[in-house]
Amino acid sequence: YGAVGELAWAANLEEEAQAMFKENGFYSTLVKPGFRIIGLNNNFCVGMNFFLFLDFSDPAGQLSWLVEQLLLSEELGEVVHILAHHPPGSCLTGWGREYTKIINRFQSTVKAQFHGHTHDDHYIVFHNETGSPSNIAFVSPSVTPYTNNNPEYRVYIVAGDPDHSSYGYVTDHNTWTMDLSQANIEEDIPDWRPLYSARADLGLQGVGASAWKDVLEKANVDLDLFEKLVVYYTQDMFTGLPDKRGFLCRMIWNTECGYE
Repeated sequence: YGAVGELAWAANLEEEAQAMFKENGFYSTLVKPGFRIIGLNNNFCVGMNFFLFLDFSDPAGQLSWLVEQLLLSEELGEVVHILAHHPPGSCLTGWGREYTKIINRFQSTVKAQFHGHTHDDHYIVFHNETGSPSNIAFVSPSVTPYTNNNPEYRVYIVAGDPDHSSYGYVTDHNTWTMDLSQANIEEDIPDWRPLYSARADLGLQGVGASAWKDVLEKANVDLDLFEKLVVYYTQDMFTGLPDKRGFLCRMIWNTECGYE
């Protein structure tokens, strides 16, 4: 962590946040008044990290620290985005359970979570103890063409008016792709093209977890929308429709999935 904390990106962090990252790989930094980013090191939760099987406690006290940070943000009226490499499904059950409790407790403060790792394009709707949508976690596509996917990148559009109730929510995102098969045929220059917009192509309406849950509800009965989600999931490398229930239920977290 010390070496990575010396790279150019770390200049964007406050001095205290840099020191925190160099010690344990996580940090909290104020982007601008009222808007905070918390970066988690959830390599501490992944089952492939076999050291976790020797000690199931909270490594480096990260979850306890996260609660303290979110309490402070709640008191100050800040909105928070959480960045973490692994989506919760990659984590050990205990860690994922406690993390979900934290997200649900601070669902009014945490406006979105952002993950990678899977090299697939999807999202996860968190639910609270009543079964209602509580938060949204985006699992972004990757530039790395892992498992025969096309390279992609994404631009998120975030509500930026601190005086509006939508402040901090992702209101749309635009995903760009390139056809990897063409890269070896034409000039060795990436030809990026827009693939889709969440609002224009998925029919996203509103902000927050409920709006993203509505997209899944519609895809459960609308075959065209379901096929779009599959194409986007595989980063424009469509090879056929998977089992619909299994596919959609992967995006439902912490509640029963009733899709058929």
